[in-house]
Amino acid sequence: MYDEEELDLKTLKYVMYVRKSTEGAERQVRSIDDQKKECFDLAKRLGLNVVDVIREEKSAKIPNKRPEFKDMLKRIRAKEFDAVIAWHPDRLARNMIEAGKLIHMLDTNVIKDMRFVSHQFSNDANGKMLLGMLFVFSKHYSDDLSAKVSRGVKGNLRDYKSGGTPKHGYIRDSEGIYRKDGDNFVILQKAWHMRAKGVNQQEICDFMNSQGYQKFVAKSGGHITWTMTDSVLSNIFKDTFYYGELVQAGQTVDLVKAPVSFDPMIDRDLFFTVQELSRTRRRTSKLSRKPFLPLRYMVFCDVCQFHKPMQVGRTTGRDKISRLNYACLNKECPRERGYKSVRGKLVFSEIDKVIKDKLSSLPDSAYDEYLKEVKSFSDTAKTKLRSELARAKVTKAGYEKRIAELSPSLSIIKDERAKETINQQIAEASQFIQEQELLIERNEKSLERSTLPAIDKDAFKATLKEMAEKLKAADVVQKDIIVSNLFLKLHFDQQKMTHYSLKEPFASLVALTSFQRGGASWT
Repeated sequence: MYDEEELDLKTLKYVMYVRKSTEGAERQVRSIDDQKKECFDLAKRLGLNVVDVIREEKSAKIPNKRPEFKDMLKRIRAKEFDAVIAWHPDRLARNMIEAGKLIHMLDTNVIKDMRFVSHQFSNDANGKMLLGMLFVFSKHYSDDLSAKVSRGVKGNLRDYKSGGTPKHGYIRDSEGIYRKDGDNFVILQKAWHMRAKGVNQQEICDFMNSQGYQKFVAKSGGHITWTMTDSVLSNIFKDTFYYGELVQAGQTVDLVKAPVSFDPMIDRDLFFTVQELSRTRRRTSKLSRKPFLPLRYMVFCDVCQFHKPMQVGRTTGRDKISRLNYACLNKECPRERGYKSVRGKLVFSEIDKVIKDKLSSLPDSAYDEYLKEVKSFSDTAKTKLRSELARAKVTKAGYEKRIAELSPSLSIIKDERAKETINQQIAEASQFIQEQELLIERNEKSLERSTLPAIDKDAFKATLKEMAEKLKAADVVQKDIIVSNLFLKLHFDQQKMTHYSLKEPFASLVALTSFQRGGASWT
C-alpha cells in the first residue's frame, strides 16, 4: 500500500467513471454531462491525468449487470489504469458485492487511488472504512427507495390504479384509471374479433394501419400515429388486461370488480378463444415430431387431493397398443395397487357423460333463469356491487389491523380481567372479519355473474349437441380444445370422476337448473 504523502498523483493514469440509471429510480442524480464536467474540474484542480472516460446507463443495484463497469475493472487489473475518479461512490456501486471488489482492489494495490467530487478519500484504513460506510449507505438508499416505489405501486393497485406501460386502445388518466380511447378502442376491439375468427395477424395489422390507428402518449398528452406490427399485436393478444385482469408488480387485479368503472374490450371467452387458436397452431406443427398429450393441466387426483394436476403420458402394453393415462404426482398418494393411474379412455368417457347428462339436456327453465339474471344487472347495480365489495374489503382490513394491534398486548398485560377483555375484543373482530369475508365472496360472485353474456337458447343448444357429437370423432388435439372450452378442472378418485368445474356460461346454466341427476357433482 502506498502512503498518500509518498504517492505522486500526477504520475497515475486515472479512468473516469460516470453513470446514470435508466430505470427511473435515480433520475434525481446529476446527469452524465454534469458528472463529467465536475470530475474534469476536479482533475484539473488536482493535476490528475485522466486517460479515458467510461460512460454507463445501467443501475448499480444488482451486481454483475454493468458490462462497462466489468470491463473497467478488467482493464485496471491489466494495468491500463492506476486509479479511478467518479462524482460520488454510489456511481461505482450500490451493492456490496461490487463494493467489496473495489475495496479489495484498494487493499491489494491494484487500484492505487480514488477521487470523488463529493467526497474526500484517503487510501488508508480510515479512508477505506469511510468508503465502505458510504457504499453501505448507498445500498440502503437504493433498497429503501425500491421498497417505497414497490409499496406505492402495490398501494395504487389496491385502489385499482395502474402504472407501468400504458395499454393500447385505452387512455390512462392522471389517477391511473383506464378509459376507452374512442375510435382506437373500437379498431383494436375489431382486431380481437378478427383474430378469434382465425384472421392472420399480418392482415389484422394491415387493417389497423389502414384505419389510421393511433396510440395515446401520456407524456405529450395526445395521440401519435402508430404503425401496428406483428410482434406488438402478438403481445396484445396475450394480455389478460383486455378482459379486465391486470397483472402488474407481481399482483393480479380484477378491474371489472373495481369500484371505479372499467370497460373491458373483450370477454373471457373471446380471450381464451384467441389463446386456443394460437395453441392449436403450435400443437399441429409439433404433432409430427411428438405425440400430443391432451388435458395436461386439467385432471386432478381426488384420492389424496394433491395440489398439482395429474401427469399425462402414454404407455405401451403387451399388445403393442399405446394408451393415454393420467398418474398422480404425489409419491405418498394412497391409491390402491392397480389404480395408480386413470386411463385416458375413462377420462373422456366420464366427460362424455357430463356433456350428455348435464349440458346437452339442460331444461328450458335453466336458460330462462339465466337470461333473467343477466338482464337484472344494470350499470347502476354493477356500480353498487363494486362499491359494496370495496367497502367490505376496507372494513375487513380494519378489523384485521385491530387484531394485529391487540394481540401483542396479551403477552405484556398481567391482569387477567384485562386479558379477558382483550380476548373478547379479538373474538368479536374475528367474527366481523368472517361476516365481511362472506359479504366479499357474495359480491364477487354477483359481479362475476353480472359480466356473463346473453345467449340465444336454440343456438346454444345446437352448439352443445354439436360439441357432444364432435367429441366422439375428434382427434386428441380437437378433444383437448372442446374439453378445455367447457371445463376448468376434472377430479378423479380410483376410477371415477367425483366432481368437476365448468367454465362460464355453462357453470351458471347448470347451477340454475332445478333438475338433479346422478354422477359426478358440479362445483
